[in-house]
Amino acid sequence: MKWFPTQIVVLLLGLVLLAGCGAGANTPAATPTPDSPVLFSINDTVVTRADFEQRLEETLGPILTQMRMQGQSEEEIVALADEQNVRQSILDEMIQQELLTRIAREEGLGVDAAEIDAQIEQRKQFTGMEGMAGIEGVEGVEGVEGVEAAEMTADEEAALREELTQQQLVLQMVAKHTTADMFNSRHILVENEETANEVLEKLEAGEDFAELAAEYSTDPGSKDTGGAYGWVARGNFVPEYEEAAFTAELNTPVIVQSQFGFHVIIVEERQEDRPYDDIEQLRQSGSAQQHFEETFLPWYESIRQAAEEDGTLVINADVDIASIPLPFPAEVPAMPAMPEGMPDVTIEELEPTPAQ
Repeated sequence: MKWFPTQIVVLLLGLVLLAGCGAGANTPAATPTPDSPVLFSINDTVVTRADFEQRLEETLGPILTQMRMQGQSEEEIVALADEQNVRQSILDEMIQQELLTRIAREEGLGVDAAEIDAQIEQRKQFTGMEGMAGIEGVEGVEGVEGVEAAEMTADEEAALREELTQQQLVLQMVAKHTTADMFNSRHILVENEETANEVLEKLEAGEDFAELAAEYSTDPGSKDTGGAYGWVARGNFVPEYEEAAFTAELNTPVIVQSQFGFHVIIVEERQEDRPYDDIEQLRQSGSAQQHFEETFLPWYESIRQAAEEDGTLVINADVDIASIPLPFPAEVPAMPAMPEGMPDVTIEELEPTPAQ
C-alpha cells in the first residue's frame, strides 16, 4: 500500500511539478535549544528539530486531517508513515533544498525579482481570500471583487521572499543538472508523399523553409514558427522522427513517414547530455522523469556524499527523527455534508478501475 497522498513523495521532482504551491517554511530558522537540537548544518546554516517539526506540520498537517476524517486511525497512519519512511524523506528534502540553494548561489545563479514580487502579491491575495471564507454570506471567495490583499509584516515578507527565492534557485539547479540527448530541428508535416516530395524539391531549389512551413504544414504547433520546435529531448517525438533526428546529415532535408503523415525534416543541431534550458522546458518534456532519475539524481547523490565527506554537511545522528510525533489534529473535523440532490457515492466507487 502506498502512502496515501501522492504529494508526499518528496523526490525533488515534486518541487518541479508543484513549484509555487508548496508549503515552505515562512519563518526564520529556529535557534538550537536543549529541547530543539540541531538536526543538520550546511556550513553556517543550521536546521533544528523545531524547523523539522514545522515542516512536518506544513507538509503533513492537512493530509493527516483528511486521512483521519476518512476514518483511518492514528495507529494505522503512523504504521504507514513508518513503512514509507516519510520522516526521513522530508528530512532529505530539507537537506536537498539547503544544499542546492547554497550551490546555486556559489555558481552565481540569480532569480527573477519581478516574478518573486508577483508571487508575493499572489500569496497575499490568496491569504486575503482565505480570510473572506469565514464571513457569513460569502460563498466561493475566488473571483469576489473587492477582496483586499492580506497585510504582511516586513519580517514575514522577507521570510516569504527568501522561501520563494530558494524555490526558484532549486528549480534552476534541477534544470541545469538534468541532461538528455537533444536535437534542434524544423519540420513540415503534410498528408501524403507526393506533397512531401514537392516540398523537398522546393527546399533543394533554395526556397525558404519558414515560408514553405507556413504554406504547407498541417502541424499547428510549428507552422507559424518556421517549422521549429527548438531543442527537444529524446523520448518526446515519435520513433520515426527521432530516428532521423539522431542519424540524418545535419542541415540536409529528409522525408520521414509516421502515424501523423509525412515529415520533411531538417536537423540543425544535436548534442549528447545537453542540460535543459530552464525548468519550463523540463516541465513540458514527456521524458523528464526518466532524465531526472538518470542524470540529476546521480549528480545530486554525488554532491551530497562529497558534502558529507568534506564536512560541509553535518547530520546529527543523535536525534532519532522516527520518534518525532506526527502532527495529528487535536480534533477530527466532521466530513462536510453533500449538497442537496447529489447522489451518495461510496469510497469503492471513487477508486479507479485497475487497468486491464
